[in-house]
Amino acid sequence: MNIALLDPDYAQAEILKGTLSGAGHECHIFSRAEAFFSWLPSAQCDLLILDSATAEMPLPEILRHLRERSPVRIPALLLVEIPDSETILSLLDAGLDDYCLRSVSQPSDLALRVQVLLRRAWPDRTPSAQLKVGAFVFDMQAMRLTVGGREIRLAQKEFELALLLFQHLGQPLSRATMLDAVWGMGADVDPDFRSVDTHMARVRRKLHLRSGSGFRLASVYGYGYVLEQVNEKAVS
Repeated sequence: MNIALLDPDYAQAEILKGTLSGAGHECHIFSRAEAFFSWLPSAQCDLLILDSATAEMPLPEILRHLRERSPVRIPALLLVEIPDSETILSLLDAGLDDYCLRSVSQPSDLALRVQVLLRRAWPDRTPSAQLKVGAFVFDMQAMRLTVGGREIRLAQKEFELALLLFQHLGQPLSRATMLDAVWGMGADVDPDFRSVDTHMARVRRKLHLRSGSGFRLASVYGYGYVLEQVNEKAVS
């Protein structure tokens, strides 16, 4: 899908573009809001990612122009260094959809948040099919998981968490991102990470995600979880 990156730091924008291009998106970089709004009427834009360091135009004004100048509602994601709750709340009131830390250390977080926003905004255009990883087959239409041809009974949120893990195999996912992706918690909601931990414990048990099964679900201290593919020879 088509994503616009409004970021005065071109080097950082190129890194973000690489992350999103790897997820199958087409990205267009703009260093100035004026250039973005000149491009917008003649282009298809599915998501705007803007950096909080954008100083040419106040962020609420950018969001207002976005809502006024586009015939459809384009979701907007803000990149921030240190989130300020008062500022974030005011921007949410102005039309912001979500925010993400301005960090490329965990690009999977950005890719997942983008995936969630696009799925909410354009449900008819996001692909729904099967995901097959080893013996694990996820049927996204039927919300059904089979392992080696045998169906594993999962609750809806357990299925969605397991699917996220296998979609981002080897990539650490934060609890906040998982909570937002599965429970639909927005940036203005106090997170309850206990729900994530409880459901992840069930997913680990039902899918046998431990060494010896080919996949291992590991905790990332103070952050979240990562699903790792295990070399069977190395653990035997």
